[in-house]
Amino acid sequence: MKKLLVSVVLGLLVLPVAVGALDEEEVDGLKEQRAKLMLERRSETTAQILERLVKNMNGINSRRVAAMNRHLERMRALMEKVGAARDKAAASGKDVSAVDTAVTAADAAIASAQAAVDAQGAKVYSATTRAEFMAAKKQLATDLRGVHQRIVEARKAVARAISSLAKVRGEVAPTATP
Repeated sequence: MKKLLVSVVLGLLVLPVAVGALDEEEVDGLKEQRAKLMLERRSETTAQILERLVKNMNGINSRRVAAMNRHLERMRALMEKVGAARDKAAASGKDVSAVDTAVTAADAAIASAQAAVDAQGAKVYSATTRAEFMAAKKQLATDLRGVHQRIVEARKAVARAISSLAKVRGEVAPTATP
């Protein structure tokens, strides 16, 4: 029994030394360090995600601008053909004043759309927080809608020029179905 009592007493004396190596303050300090580390990791991943999202958003902008530039090039090519056909109609003695007016309006609309597309292409969107990213995303959508509207107006002006040329040439102008 003495041996048991001595071993229990010695165990109680040694146990606090072995377990007491980490007191409550040290445990709290370790918890704080762990929390800081987790917060840093979360901040790093959030920053990486935001960086990737902003990069994607700028990629969307550049792809849309490239597509709009292609559309404007097609419109310019059509207007060259309309101009050549107008010259041909004028040489044959037809009144092309309506075509001239429509071509001038279409050229102005194309130039306006090109200026808007160039301005949009120069924009770079950035964000460092989620709220900034959401605001930048909305701004990108608004900007692209505005530029797209200019492209639509230019396309309609080109269609009017083609229609007026068809009327001058005596062809049936395409009409919209009701």
